[in-house]
Amino acid sequence: MQNMLDHLFSSSWMMMTIFFVVLIISSIIAYGTNFFKNKIFNWIYKAIFIVLPFSPVILGIFIPINYGFSYEIPVMKIIDDKLCLLDKKEVGDDSGDWEEYRLHILNATTGEKLSRQFYKDIYDIGISHGDTLLLYSFWDFKLVDINSNKLIREINKEYLKNRFSELSLGIENWNYSRNKGEASHELTISITTKTAKTYYYEPFSDKLLTSELRQNLQPLSYGFSNDAVFWRDIKNKQERIVSLEYSKESNKIKHLKFESVAIANYSEISKAEFLEAEILEVFPDQKLFIMVSYETTDKLNFVLDAIGFDGNRKWNIKQSELGLTDKYTKEPQLNTAIQYHENLIFNCGGFIVSLNANSGKINWKQRV
Repeated sequence: MQNMLDHLFSSSWMMMTIFFVVLIISSIIAYGTNFFKNKIFNWIYKAIFIVLPFSPVILGIFIPINYGFSYEIPVMKIIDDKLCLLDKKEVGDDSGDWEEYRLHILNATTGEKLSRQFYKDIYDIGISHGDTLLLYSFWDFKLVDINSNKLIREINKEYLKNRFSELSLGIENWNYSRNKGEASHELTISITTKTAKTYYYEPFSDKLLTSELRQNLQPLSYGFSNDAVFWRDIKNKQERIVSLEYSKESNKIKHLKFESVAIANYSEISKAEFLEAEILEVFPDQKLFIMVSYETTDKLNFVLDAIGFDGNRKWNIKQSELGLTDKYTKEPQLNTAIQYHENLIFNCGGFIVSLNANSGKINWKQRV
């Protein structure tokens, strides 16, 4: 049923076809029959049948967020064997357009769709604890059970004021910093009260603390940015393995620069040019990284390259070879990618793909 409604709300011609078919049928019934002797009853049922054709359009105003295929996936996160992702939906009214997001849960190993739920105003996925996930809203936070994809608790200032007597006189401001790329991250939301005191709220235990709670992350021997792959020595000093450098001829063309002189001298891939290239992920166990580049400057047709730390290309895949398109897809783009064991999971528009990083073989594809 959900898949049928996705097709319906993703297709304007299907909506229009249903509208005109129902309009014809309802018009015949409304104007050609009188079921009741009472004129008022007749007018009521005629009015119902006149309005009936417009019901899909009316419903489409209120529920296209829940139904319809995705076209952009800006956020992904792996929790155990579950792939949690947000898709973007454009909505709007007479006052203007805005963006809303839905939370999808997939099995990261098989690609099976487990659940999908719309949460108002969310825009990012935060930290997790067990099967519980924190979602960021523009106005508050939402705690979600990823097994059921149901809201556990909405965390806003009003809730906190009522929950804790220490905050009852009001909250001046609150803040949550994710500290991306650091060796630890916050597990608490810092709160400054209108009495100038600072507290820390731990969302998973629903407790108010007087000191900040942080979690030390597992140190990574390898890391990457959009334009470099590096490793950290025992003194936590970063040393580059390879970087993407701009060509002298263009600020859009890049080439690979291996820090090892020996690799740089014999590597054929270091002589190649890549358009609008970025590094997507690094796989230390396989001793390789995966890079995305594009065939043209409009960035509508991407190319994936898996390149070993030894300077050899492992495999190469073009977007056109993946078959990631359907009648609802227009100019799908790669928005985000994430590592899951030895696999790279990425999106192409509203398609999610898992491929083996070492071989380039596709594990599964899923339309969301």
